Amino acid sequence: MRGIDRRILVAVPLLAAVGAIVIVAWVISEPDGGERGAGGPSPDRPALVALYEATAGDGWVRNTRWLTDQPIGLWYGVRVDDAGRVRALELGGNGLRGHIPPEVGDLPLLERLMLDGNDLSGPIPPQIGNAPHLKILSLSENHRLTGPVPRRLDNLKGLRELHLDGLDLSGPFPDALFGLARLDVLSLETAGLTGSLPPGLGDMTGLWTLNVSGNDLSGPIPRELGRMERLWVLNLSGNELSGPIPPELGKMQYLGYLDVSGNRLSGPIPPEFGGLADLLLLDLSGNDLSGRIPPELGNLQQLYALELGENQLSGPIPPELGDVLGLEEIGLGSNYLSGPIPPALGELPALLRIELAGNDFSGCIPAGLRKVESNDLNGVGLPYCE
Repeated sequence: MRGIDRRILVAVPLLAAVGAIVIVAWVISEPDGGERGAGGPSPDRPALVALYEATAGDGWVRNTRWLTDQPIGLWYGVRVDDAGRVRALELGGNGLRGHIPPEVGDLPLLERLMLDGNDLSGPIPPQIGNAPHLKILSLSENHRLTGPVPRRLDNLKGLRELHLDGLDLSGPFPDALFGLARLDVLSLETAGLTGSLPPGLGDMTGLWTLNVSGNDLSGPIPRELGRMERLWVLNLSGNELSGPIPPELGKMQYLGYLDVSGNRLSGPIPPEFGGLADLLLLDLSGNDLSGRIPPELGNLQQLYALELGENQLSGPIPPELGDVLGLEEIGLGSNYLSGPIPPALGELPALLRIELAGNDFSGCIPAGLRKVESNDLNGVGLPYCE
């Protein structure tokens, strides 16, 4: 990935927000914790005290009103409902250190647990699986938080988002996740996963986003992933995946982001990808793909980034790519491409970057490519066309 996916990273949360309106409709955003809730002692107070003590609460960045006699709805990061029961803990990036106490599972109405970006350590407590209403669980970027993922998380039948990026799970893909039928977003980036991608992932047909980039996953991409017809983001980049790209991925009719760069994939680019009508980004760079660039990619009218560099692709650039008028970034460098550079590429109105060096083109460079802001055309070894 080359930092060109910013629009997708913005759009994914927007999509998720649409599906999650019912989750957070009860929240009234106040600087110090949300709804005040009912007065008097709350049965949820002991669990909050346990969290504070286990994570060095005195050293948090913000701990406003924690452990005071004021209603827990006024404690920083605590969201409650009208009855004063905890519905959300939003303590991301707040300097929490230590372990997550098992008492977190004693919050029966908890819907959002956001502890990302802290310095938590130790295992994920299985008691989190005792929170039956949990819809969003984010523990990302706690680099000393270790696996495995507790099997009891399978009890969270209403979970919609699970973010475990940057943890030290150190093991195979967690089987406990397969029972989470309502999951929309699953993000396990740089989480120390090993082994193969299980075919059972294809049964998680409700997913919008699957991100397992930056792990040590190996073996083939399961063709069963093609059954995930709602998927909009598929990021398998930066692993050790091998074998061909399954043409079944071309059945994902809503796919907008496909990144399998930085693996060991081989074989041809499936022409079926030309049917991904909503695709915005296609990144297959840094693999061992061979054969020709399918002319069917010219059908991708929504595409703004095409990254096919650092493979073993051969033959000409299909002129049909000039039909993708929204293309902003084209990366075809370091392949075995040959023949003339299609003049239509020089007429793409939105093009901002093009990389073609490291191939064996002939003829001349279309004059229209002179104006492209970022290019490596000096390394192509050809003159510009008159």
